[in-house]
Formats: sequence, C-alpha cells, structure tokens
Amino acid sequence: MQTNLFDDENYYRNAYRQALNDFDLDKAVTILKKWQKTFFPPVDINDKIKTLEKLSLYAEEEIHILGELYVNLYSLDYLSLFKDERRNIKRGLTQKIYSLINSENIDFIIPQLHPAEIYINMEDFKSVFFCCGQFLNQFGEHPLIRQFEAYAYYQKGESNSAAISTTYALFDDVLHCSIEFLCPGNYLKKYNYLIHTFGSHRSALLRLPFALWKDGKTFIVPNDDKFEKYLRKKINSERKISEKGIEDNTIYFYHLQYLAEMIRLRNVRKSISQELIELRTEMKEVNNDMFTAYMDVLSSAF
Repeated sequence: MQTNLFDDENYYRNAYRQALNDFDLDKAVTILKKWQKTFFPPVDINDKIKTLEKLSLYAEEEIHILGELYVNLYSLDYLSLFKDERRNIKRGLTQKIYSLINSENIDFIIPQLHPAEIYINMEDFKSVFFCCGQFLNQFGEHPLIRQFEAYAYYQKGESNSAAISTTYALFDDVLHCSIEFLCPGNYLKKYNYLIHTFGSHRSALLRLPFALWKDGKTFIVPNDDKFEKYLRKKINSERKISEKGIEDNTIYFYHLQYLAEMIRLRNVRKSISQELIELRTEMKEVNNDMFTAYMDVLSSAF
C-alpha cells in the first residue's frame, strides 16, 4: 500500500511536469486536482491550481502577450510558488511561441524578445541565420541580432564566425549586448575576469571590447562596406553631440577604433593615411588613456 502511494505521487508529479513542458495548462490543472485527492498532496497545491487556472488564459493569447510572459516569467511575484516548475513552464512557453512564428517574423516580438532567441532555445539554428540575416538586411545593424547570429555559429562549432559576429556587436554598442549570448567561450571568460576586477556588470561590459582587442581575440573585418557605411553614419552623428557622458564617450571611441582598424588592416603598404591620422587624433581627444593603450598595443606588435 505504501508503495502505491509513492507510485501515485511520482505519477502525478511527472505527468504534471510534462503538461507544463507542453504548455498544456488545462491538463496541468486537471492533474493537480486529481493529485489533490490523494493522501499526501503538496501543501501549496490549491494555490497552484488557482494560479494555473488564471495563467491558462495566456495559452490562447496573441504572440506578444506570450512574449511578455516569457520575458517576465522569473520576475512575476504571483509565479513565485512555481520556483521548482519555472523551467518547465519556460520550456512549454518556448514551444508555444515557436509554433506561432514563421519566416515572416523577423522583427522583435516585443522590445525584449526576438524570434531568434526562441529559435536558439529550440536549437533551430537554420532559422536563426535566416531570421537574423533578414533583419539585418531590412532594418540594419543591431547588437543583439549579431549576438544571436554569433551564438548559432558557436553552437555549430564555427568559433571564428561567432567571434566576427560578436565583434560587430561589441564595437557597435556593448551596453546593449547580452551576457547570456556572449560567445565564444574566451569572451565570456574575459567578461568574468573584468567583473571580478572592476566589480560591476556595466563596468566590465564597457571595458570588454578593448580588453578582447588588446588580447588579439576580436575579428575586425576590414572590407565590409555595409558596416563601414553604418559606422561612419554613427560617427558623424556622434560628432554633433557636444556633451557626452563617460559611457557614450566610450562607445564613441569604439566606433572610431573599429573604423581606424578597418583602414589600418586593409592598408597592405602599412603607410598611415591622412584619414587614419585624423581618426587617431579624434580618438585621443575622446579618451586619451584608451588611445595611449591602443597605440601601445600597436607599437608592441611591430
């Protein structure tokens, strides 16, 4: 008899978790109600039933509503009693959103969620590349889109391609990059070192592009006309802003640095052009300390 009681408990627990994995919340409620009638149901089972009944209303909602739930799943107070099941709910929610998106969905579902993240979680890397490529072609550069692209490359074992895409993202706007999708692995290792050294996420992020470049770990593409045009446009806009904070100034420096490196790397004669001289002069004016460190690296390399 004791064995049967434990068998019932294991059966209901597993069936309940599987229903959450499938985002079949009505089925999950039905299973909990049956479990509630056994000898030793979980003490919070009634609260879970009531909450899941409310949550089940999301199951048939539009994709942007599901996206809001996906993004905020771990911060919603009313879901705190599901601390052991949130991963199951997240898995089911991911599958639900995945079933609702297609090749036409290339823009952000909500500002904090792009279809590429869903494709990554479903290990549909072919769709990640297509989705990111279409977004970049239609809307232009975006650090997160480049990171999703990089992450898919990394998962497929293409570390150099991952580094190229991540370098685009970091030098475009490192403060809009996600640690969750930071790759290759040595990039994440360097970030962890910086956060241990400087104590905060933003301080570590802000230093990351230069630290990786100094280590020779970044991959700057010297002949990308499209990215160069994008970068020059950003730099021209930044030049018009007279007062910048430390963070904006650092981002500005990275734009100048990337462009300067593009010009330097494609100059096979190793001569210093007038434009490169002007860019380096501007880099020095923007951040003298970083410029000095930049020139030190170049000097030691030759």
